[in-house]
Amino acid sequence: MLLKARTKMKYVQIVIISQSPLKKNNKLFQVIIQSDINSYEKVMSLGKLFVGYDYCNFFDAIELRRCFKCCRFHHLEKHFNSSVHIFPLCAQNHKFSECYKPSNKYCINCYNFNKTAENPIPVNHSILQYNECRVYKKTLNEFRSNILSPK
Repeated sequence: MLLKARTKMKYVQIVIISQSPLKKNNKLFQVIIQSDINSYEKVMSLGKLFVGYDYCNFFDAIELRRCFKCCRFHHLEKHFNSSVHIFPLCAQNHKFSECYKPSNKYCINCYNFNKTAENPIPVNHSILQYNECRVYKKTLNEFRSNILSPK
C-alpha cells in the first residue's frame, strides 16, 4: 500500500510492508515501512512523522543476521557447515547447557578483529551486549551504509 506521509517540511512517499497491533495495547500499532533514500533521510532527520492525522514516533530497525553456531554476522546457523558451536556469553566451543562459566564474558567477534587490528578493542563483553561491542557497531554501520547508498 503506497502512502503519502507528511513531515513538517513536505510529503514523502512510503510503502507499508506490514501493520499489526501491539500485544500490550491493541490501540497502538507497529508498522513496517519502506521508502526511497531521500524520504528516509528527511524522516530520520526530523524524528517524527504525520500519517493521516496521527503524529508518529519511529526508529530505524535495521538488524544484522547473526549465526547462532559461530556467532558471526551476515549468515544464519542453517548455512554454517562446521561442528563448532560458540556460546555467545563466553565464546567457548560448547552449547548453552554445557556452559560452566557464563559470568566470564568474552566476545569472539572483537577477539577475531584484534588478530589483525593495530589498536586492540575490549573483548570483555558478550556478543549479545550490542551497546558495548565495537565490531557489532562497525558492522551495523557498514551494513546500513550499504543499504542506504544508491548504486
